[in-house]
Amino acid sequence: MLNKKSSLLKMLLIVAVLVFTVTLVGCTGGDNEGDNNNQDNQQQGDQNNGNDTNEVAALDSVEKISAEWLQAGHANVSRPLSYAGIRGSQCAPCHSGNSLERIDTEDPYTAEGIESGEAHGTFIVNGNEAELPSPIGCATCHASTGGEIFESGVVPAEFNIFGEEEWNVGSSNALCFTCHNGRRDVDELHEVYTSGSEENKTEYPHHGWSSLATGKGGIEYPDADYPQSEKHKELGCVGCHMEETEDGYASHTFKPDVATCQRCHNDATDFEIGALKAELEEKLATLEELVLAQIPGAVEIGVSHGTTPAVDANGEVVWNADIPAEALIGAYNYAIIKMELEDGASGAHNPKYAKALLDESIKKLEALE
Repeated sequence: MLNKKSSLLKMLLIVAVLVFTVTLVGCTGGDNEGDNNNQDNQQQGDQNNGNDTNEVAALDSVEKISAEWLQAGHANVSRPLSYAGIRGSQCAPCHSGNSLERIDTEDPYTAEGIESGEAHGTFIVNGNEAELPSPIGCATCHASTGGEIFESGVVPAEFNIFGEEEWNVGSSNALCFTCHNGRRDVDELHEVYTSGSEENKTEYPHHGWSSLATGKGGIEYPDADYPQSEKHKELGCVGCHMEETEDGYASHTFKPDVATCQRCHNDATDFEIGALKAELEEKLATLEELVLAQIPGAVEIGVSHGTTPAVDANGEVVWNADIPAEALIGAYNYAIIKMELEDGASGAHNPKYAKALLDESIKKLEALE
């Protein structure tokens, strides 16, 4: 009972103080000051209303971004995550969100998958012993290591497949190139193939289109020139795949919009602009014929793990130490452009570079005849 009386007395005292304060302010201020106070209160109210509106708009954008992300490949929880996401330090950082998020911390994600005996390429982890991998989410790209790469525009040396130093891309595309880059040291492959070594005989480009987008992912001949489609490289991944929406946020479906192409290609109605695709297909056919002529028994150039450089009529890999380097290099560059076209990109990721890779490979093989 005493507690209730005490609480009541405190409340009455607070009310009395507030009333006294309001009265005092009202008495000491003139008419102009009262008007000013009203204006200040009105402005404060408007500001609060504006803040509320901004917060609602921001929340609405987050909800839309999340819905888009759920439909995109980064949210995929199937094979890319359950396979490569637990396959060790070489694959996990780009296939498991928690791996990249914690790669430079005192608590790295180190789940090592064990290959299942039931099916090739299936990895499992014991849920009682290892933390499961997570999809590529918001924190992966906007916090920790991913956030630093996004802001700095620099690919760390540990992710730079093209060298041993940091790669200064100069834009947020660096975050994309950290993982989407072909994943092969093409200078090393050139050396292996030209030296006659049997190492890496079944190498293939991990991503055809990203090998082109970086402008560095094909196997190049030192004595040849490889021009770049600079405008396409300037736009990069973000410029084409994350267009600003009508609501003012960057799209997270990661689907390109033909409207971006129409800025330069006014008559474009889809991604097959002009005769580029047909030109690349013609060059591919020529290159394939020349490569297969150098690999007896081969009927098709391989474009995936375990099928390169070529396969026979039974789908078995054809390999022997007498295959010339020009054929191996040609097969690799063929796979890049073939994958680009099959993915529906039509060569748009770097048209000039794509043509040069095919042209130089064709020249070297023709010289063998």
